[in-house]
Amino acid sequence: MQLGNEDPIASMDAGGKVVFGATVTVLDEDDKPLKYQIVGQAESDAKRGRISYESPLARALIGKS
Repeated sequence: MQLGNEDPIASMDAGGKVVFGATVTVLDEDDKPLKYQIVGQAESDAKRGRISYESPLARALIGKS
């Protein structure tokens, strides 16, 4: 997954930062877009594009602009 200077985040909160509940789009190693929503642990389901805010990916994205 690409999290560097290429700014993979396509959708953020109104303030321009990734927060709980935000839907983000990242690019995988083949530049294929992957869409995730950051949710609580009980609602998480990676197959449906819902990742826990406690997951490594969500923790890396939260606060990014």
